[in-house]
Amino acid sequence: MKKNPFFHIVIHSDRKTKLFSLLYMGLNFLSALTEGLTFSFLLLGLSIHATNDEPPSDFISQKIMSIFPWHLSFTVCFLMAIGSQLVRSLATLASCFVFARISTVMQEAVQTEILKKIFSFNFPYVNRYRAGELSDIACLPANCLPSIVANINHSFLAFLISIALLCFMFSISIPLTLIMFSLLAMLGFAYKSMGKLLAVRSKDYSDKTAAMSSEIVESIGAIRYVHYYQNGHFILQKLGMQIRVLINSLKRMIIWNSAIVHSSEVVAVILVAALLLIGSYLHPLERTGAPILLIFLGASYRFVTRIQGFVGCLGIILLNWGHITRMNEFLREEGKEFLPVGGISPPERKKSIRFEEVSLVYPGKTQEAVRNISFEIPFGATIGFAGTSGSGKSTLLDLLIRLYEPTSGKITTQGLKCQEIDLSKWRSLFGIVNQDIFLFNDTIEANIRFGKASATSAEIEQASKLAGAHSFITGLPQGYQTVIGERGTRLSGGERQRIAIARALIRNPEILVLDEATSSLDTETEKVIQTCLLTLQGKKTLIVVAHRLSTLVNADHIYVIDEGRIIEQGSHSKLLALNGKYASLWNLQISQSEKAEIYES
Repeated sequence: MKKNPFFHIVIHSDRKTKLFSLLYMGLNFLSALTEGLTFSFLLLGLSIHATNDEPPSDFISQKIMSIFPWHLSFTVCFLMAIGSQLVRSLATLASCFVFARISTVMQEAVQTEILKKIFSFNFPYVNRYRAGELSDIACLPANCLPSIVANINHSFLAFLISIALLCFMFSISIPLTLIMFSLLAMLGFAYKSMGKLLAVRSKDYSDKTAAMSSEIVESIGAIRYVHYYQNGHFILQKLGMQIRVLINSLKRMIIWNSAIVHSSEVVAVILVAALLLIGSYLHPLERTGAPILLIFLGASYRFVTRIQGFVGCLGIILLNWGHITRMNEFLREEGKEFLPVGGISPPERKKSIRFEEVSLVYPGKTQEAVRNISFEIPFGATIGFAGTSGSGKSTLLDLLIRLYEPTSGKITTQGLKCQEIDLSKWRSLFGIVNQDIFLFNDTIEANIRFGKASATSAEIEQASKLAGAHSFITGLPQGYQTVIGERGTRLSGGERQRIAIARALIRNPEILVLDEATSSLDTETEKVIQTCLLTLQGKKTLIVVAHRLSTLVNADHIYVIDEGRIIEQGSHSKLLALNGKYASLWNLQISQSEKAEIYES
């Protein structure tokens, strides 16, 4: 149990929750006790009534009849049975209220822990998951815990009351109780095997649900391209296959659960009939035999009903056990890769960042993305990286920002390995703008403030002006409070890019990184961003990865990457003079732009 992460989170709760748990246990024990007392008072009442004013044989009945006359004694017993049942109902209701508090705290704790895990994994590890898988795992507590904890509550209460009734039945007829218990024990072994099969079916259904969720998230994410290529029928066909697989798994799970629940109903009737038949021989119906047999049958039926309820709740718990298993697998730390914690602070005076014989092989790949690469990024300089798609430019940024650590070689600053520096403090040096801009379905102000949570309105406005975004933002009807839609779909590509630059600048980073930030922009927007870069040049370290080489003209130093290696380096003019790869790419782009101007005219 200690090695089970889910139960570890539940058990290690705060002191207040533990006190509520003790109260919950106490209320359930009271409920179980009063259930047994209810049948005890009923038995006393019927026993007194069966004596016909003659002295009863048991001590308690004698005491009651010594206080009340015969015609009132059995009435008093029935009233006490009703009172006991009323106390049981109130205790049960109170325990439900207390358990509601415990269960919500438990759900919050598990949900929080899962989200902490997701955001504490390092990038290479979390990148192995599909978005739909992570989304499904994150939603598991909300989807399955309410049902599980509710049925745990019902099953626990049913179990305690069953124990109380069993003790009562032992007190009035040991032989009948042993017979009933033996029959139930044999059935218990059968249900145990069925329960294991149901748990396996539940795990299979949970896995199929996750796969289905991943396919749906992926398909919805690609809906623009579904419309482009008119491939809706293909997506529906693929999802239809997933649905059929899921439904077949669900069907098998429902069949097994129904078999458990409905077989317990048949067993309840057979058990009571068997007890009635055997009890009539063990306890003849004359005098006190009839009350004993009647109360025993009532208690046994109640006992079997409670057991049936317990089995039903257990079945629902097992239906969801696959989700618990998946949560446990996710919460376990074995085999997981987490963000490094701790380390030293970056040196205050940083002259440069050096790559020394650095190579990287991405997880799951065999070919090196970059190999034995060495270069230097002086602080305060504007450094450009050029090359064709897939040459390794973005890989160098992944290494620089420490999304990935080098397979071999080292990255240093002032002689310190970057791996020795605290990761959060290292990344705080950077402001990053990617080609694929991600914006939240929130206001423009909230999206810019995402770069710095404590930013003031004045800082947001200043960053927007620097990024060339302030003018178009203030032209919107709601200005900075404009909600921009999912991924910023209500804005143009250039407007999204400028907001992303403002979000990076709000951090006041020492190093601004633009990864293909102008590759898909119109000429006007590119000029706005170029002006922004010229304003920052010399004030910050600028790292520009560009396929469009016009962005790199004013760079202090340009590295040309090809197949994971630096093949050329120098300023724009020097690289053109070399008449190599860079010059070839430049001439090709200039030729294409000239053709475009001819077509436009």
